[in-house]
Amino acid sequence: MIYRSLLLVLIAANSLLAQEPEFRVIFGEKEIVSGLKLNGWDRLDNPAKLDETVLFSDTKKIRYLERLGSEIKRTTAFIEFHNHDLLPGQVIGFGDADPVRGIPSHYLVHVNGNYRPFAEADGTIRVNAAHVRRIVFQSSRITDTNHAPGTVVLRDESLLQAQNMRWSETGLRALSENQSITANWVQLSAVFPNLDPDLSALDAVLADHLAPTNEATSRIARYATIDGGSFTFRESMVIPLRRENNLIFHTVQPAWSLDAIRILLDSVAHISYRAYNQLPLSSLPADVLEERNFTGFQWPWKRNQNRNGNILTTSEMISDVGLSTHSYSKIAFRIPPKLVTRFMSYLGIDQSAEGGGCAKVKVSKRLANGSEAVIYQSGFLLGTYPYTIADVSGLTDAEALIIETDFGHDGRPANADPFDIRDDVSWVLPYLTLDLNVARQANDEIYQYISSMKDWQIPANLRARVELTSHWDSTGGRWLPTVSWKAAFANVAETPVLEFHQKTTLTANNSWLVVSASANGVGDKTTTIEVQVNGEPLTSIMNGNVSLTGQVAKFDARHWLMGDKVGQEVDVSIRVMPREAGTFQPQGITFAMFGLQPTVTGLPASGQLPEPDVPLSSLTPIKFTLPGHTEMPMPGLLKEDTPLTVRSLTIPDGFVFPGRSEIVYELKPEYSHLEMILGLADGSTAVGTFEVLVDDLAEPIWTSKELFDPSLGTSQANGYFSRQTQGASVRIPIPAGHKSITIRSGTQTSIGLLGNAGFRSN
Repeated sequence: MIYRSLLLVLIAANSLLAQEPEFRVIFGEKEIVSGLKLNGWDRLDNPAKLDETVLFSDTKKIRYLERLGSEIKRTTAFIEFHNHDLLPGQVIGFGDADPVRGIPSHYLVHVNGNYRPFAEADGTIRVNAAHVRRIVFQSSRITDTNHAPGTVVLRDESLLQAQNMRWSETGLRALSENQSITANWVQLSAVFPNLDPDLSALDAVLADHLAPTNEATSRIARYATIDGGSFTFRESMVIPLRRENNLIFHTVQPAWSLDAIRILLDSVAHISYRAYNQLPLSSLPADVLEERNFTGFQWPWKRNQNRNGNILTTSEMISDVGLSTHSYSKIAFRIPPKLVTRFMSYLGIDQSAEGGGCAKVKVSKRLANGSEAVIYQSGFLLGTYPYTIADVSGLTDAEALIIETDFGHDGRPANADPFDIRDDVSWVLPYLTLDLNVARQANDEIYQYISSMKDWQIPANLRARVELTSHWDSTGGRWLPTVSWKAAFANVAETPVLEFHQKTTLTANNSWLVVSASANGVGDKTTTIEVQVNGEPLTSIMNGNVSLTGQVAKFDARHWLMGDKVGQEVDVSIRVMPREAGTFQPQGITFAMFGLQPTVTGLPASGQLPEPDVPLSSLTPIKFTLPGHTEMPMPGLLKEDTPLTVRSLTIPDGFVFPGRSEIVYELKPEYSHLEMILGLADGSTAVGTFEVLVDDLAEPIWTSKELFDPSLGTSQANGYFSRQTQGASVRIPIPAGHKSITIRSGTQTSIGLLGNAGFRSN
């Protein structure tokens, strides 16, 4: 029995030894460990192992992992970003920026297969439009060619260079110097968006290093997947978990994504890690300055792969991050000015040359005045030679690094390849070292990554106490930027620990202040948020301040009305207040909404209220029902001696319009539109739904439900205006050929209004 057991053990051991390894990992520069199975890595508290080798410890961590034999085949539809990450998926829509919510303009991308949104059931991920370099709907030879920003490629392979692009639910409208096109989604092959005026391509790349993180010195990871996806993110922000069918997913959120993305771990082909201040040359914008050849064919340079599309390997150095160049080529990489302190790369002829090749390389820096200076020059690089190292400093005055790969034909060693044969140079781990402190001093990270705060000033002494971090919202399925205090300090009663100021002249477009915030649970004590105008306290709609409870992602919202101050210059102050005195560290704060917004939506930029050609106040209705009124009310009055207002903003013309009201007017042929301001004029609940009908037709031609996003809640989905709902200016087309028009309000019992209401004539 013992003999049989030993025999079974030996057979199993021999079987295991006979299997080919499925993974290899690299510790440090070149300590390689191969193995059969990845274990763990499905929870934060279950560390990853390759067989029995721990991959991450306090003293030793892998820099590279490869699933051996994996083949990367890029999907036909994808989005490429300025840092050359790639998200497989189909763009299906576009979302405009929401300054108060701090949400930038973004594309809606449908993903499936190896990817899932963490929280959204519809498979949609939002990606920051300013980070997008290329959108490919159907990959082809022409879409894989580099095109200038503003290029639109249609399915028939025709090209349009557009100065302006506007996305809609059906597709794209693009305007060039001499034509305008409208293309629906199925007509588009690729789009190279115009560059964002506020975020350069270099800034988008730097976001990998400067975007909010939960750990400032965390390494930066890059996952490459079998369908061509690549994702750059902080190692400390990956969340492993098991989901459907007990499969392991890693949840990541690159700087270009507004949502967390779950990646199927079995789909990951390569993983690489680098230090928090190391920027790969392969992530940067580049321009080919010159290319020549001896043999009649020019091999193109490549990012993050060798000439054959495989892993970069020179001698003992292996990585999926780097460059492949061929003689003769001269390529300029734009680098962030004043930030780069060092450039280092391992380089040599790639292993795919099978010992052949003979080349030389040179690295130069270009200064702001256009002059160039050589900073590194190699000897002969042969496929039989070990790798060499380029290591240079003194780059803070450079604005570009120029990589020149030259023929090694003249004076070449004996038996070396002539001309440019097999001159495949691999630059493995070509990293720039960044001084991130200089970057943060140049651009305040709070204003850069919380866009809702860009028009507000923070006193310098209070700003010095806080930093931008990030915390995980498991309910919303995303990492949230958080203003956090660096350390404990002496909190003084009735004295703000953080303050935001803005001096502005109020209009109907900026006289409503909203703050929605949550504490992140990190720190000693929570705070409250109050508002002052011109040094005097302002009472919110709900008669209270924002109260932060310490429950993560539990947001408390308050609204403050300033419509009665329209036309005045005011100093608005949003003040974060301690609940008590003492030495402690306040808990960090995440803001879901922050800033000034319109009291009435839909107005022009000037904030001017509607001025119809034919005001309703100048007409006699055919009939009306207004609860509480036997006669038409006086225009411009809520009641005797009380002006008509919508959320504190005075409305000079129009009528009160309580719940269950109906009013009918005669239509004349020249009336083209009905325009009016709708909203809550008085009451503690809501008013609505508003409907507009013509003649005796049962179906309305318009309803206030059209004004609201149903996802914001039942009240807004029903088209109601509550105390916390802005008024709305609407302009409704009137179909031709009708005799009368009816305006109706729903069963909600508060008092609404038809403000500055009337008809526009042809």
